[in-house]
Amino acid sequence: MAAATGGAMMVDIDRLSSVFQGPFARFGAALAVTPMADDIPVTAYLSIEAIAVHLDGFGQRYPAGSDRRAVASLWSKTYLRGLIPAPMIALVGGVPLDLSPDRGALRADASAVVLGAASGGEAALAGLYAHLDLLAQALKGSTRLAPRVVWSNAANLLTATLERLEAVAPPATALRETLLETAKRPDGSANPLFHQIRWIAPGVAGLPEKVRQRRVCCVRDLIAGQSLCSTCPKMTVDLWLERVQTDAVKA
Repeated sequence: MAAATGGAMMVDIDRLSSVFQGPFARFGAALAVTPMADDIPVTAYLSIEAIAVHLDGFGQRYPAGSDRRAVASLWSKTYLRGLIPAPMIALVGGVPLDLSPDRGALRADASAVVLGAASGGEAALAGLYAHLDLLAQALKGSTRLAPRVVWSNAANLLTATLERLEAVAPPATALRETLLETAKRPDGSANPLFHQIRWIAPGVAGLPEKVRQRRVCCVRDLIAGQSLCSTCPKMTVDLWLERVQTDAVKA
């Protein structure tokens, strides 16, 4: 990875530290701006061959013989939790970051994304789309997981992240609309994040007025012992009520 150098990068470091304050402080650890010798380029980390190794290790937490596509989907959720929240906080805070896979890297232990540079707003979104596309295509090539599942996983996490940010940062609303409610990307191509999330009004006592639901299942239930996630399109009112009651007992 070619690291950005010079005074401009130092300004970006200062601005990032000012963004990750208070309730956002813990998210800052997911980003790094100083390259290290053993950093792994994103394009290498997400190669089909490397994905197979990642999934071999990750899959050990599930029963032997578990569906490789379901393992890949769950692994992608873990990867996305390291990729999405911190850069979205930075972007809403006025520091758009370049997530282009050919310019960034990961720490050797995958604990942080190593940034190649700061970016302009539209370029930051283009980098995010390119990164998500590489992830989706790599998992498809390694496990035949449908790319729409990865895009759905990303849209679900983006929705949750930006919803929380909207409460404290109004620019998050425009970002959510651009990423999730617009049929075209800024470059005019189709937006795979569009229309991935819908809102259900159960109209039943004991449930929220509106419940977030994906349009595409994450297929985690293909693994023995894994329940449907709370935003699964297979969830019914009865299942939601059952989960609410179970959570109440656990509390």
